[in-house]
Amino acid sequence: MRICFVGNSHLGPIAAASHGVVNEFPGVQVGHYISRTYGALPLKVYSENDADVFSFVKIEDRPGVSSVLSLSDWDAFIVVGFGYSLVRLVEQWGAYQPDFLKADFGGHLLRADFASDYENHCMDTTQAVRLLHRLREMTSKPIYLVPAPLPAEWAAKRDGAKFDAWRAIHEAGDEAHAVAAYERQLRRLPGRRIKPIKQPQATISGTIWTRSEYALGQPNDAADDSFFARGDFYHMNKSFGEIALREIMNVVQADFDVSEFPEKTGSL
Repeated sequence: MRICFVGNSHLGPIAAASHGVVNEFPGVQVGHYISRTYGALPLKVYSENDADVFSFVKIEDRPGVSSVLSLSDWDAFIVVGFGYSLVRLVEQWGAYQPDFLKADFGGHLLRADFASDYENHCMDTTQAVRLLHRLREMTSKPIYLVPAPLPAEWAAKRDGAKFDAWRAIHEAGDEAHAVAAYERQLRRLPGRRIKPIKQPQATISGTIWTRSEYALGQPNDAADDSFFARGDFYHMNKSFGEIALREIMNVVQADFDVSEFPEKTGSL
């Protein structure tokens, strides 16, 4: 079976782990289309009856890296990251927060039903949903979403404006509200015939935090240019990628085994 990954920087650790993990699944081939900040070529996507250019997916311009994706070449598609995350949901609370939160983010308060509509808009305008929606129009093959990781647990304990929201959520005990709002968004995806693949439980601390050992930003890294020094609490390392990829492969294999795929062109 042939599985195509399309993602931004959050696909990096998954792609880095691919060689070792995919070998555990005989008969599987994977490909990666990674959007990079320095990418120069927009992703061109073709199906038998349609074509589109995704200008926000920037592929690196170098030999051996393709910026052309033919949907007929693959059996399933996995979109990774592209702004779909708990981080995005919480960040928008800085402007408009549900009135039932104990934490005060300093923005406007919204009644629960209005807050839900605002959260829907927040997630529906992500690049991920834009890409998922268009891919679903172009193919009936299985499509999955792997959201960006939960924030590293050290974000809840660090001083600085970048961490105020996470510290406020933690200190007010609002983690349950955050995860409930996020879960509601994930449940909306199957309505678009898109299946979310959640972050593996083994990488999660508490309810909404990624265990610090899986973060690229390590608290014991004092270098001025380190991920920790830059306050990057949302990018993860290769160890995380290995666990995440194994979870992804197990989900896709289970679907394949029960004939969730409209066409089976290979075997796992």
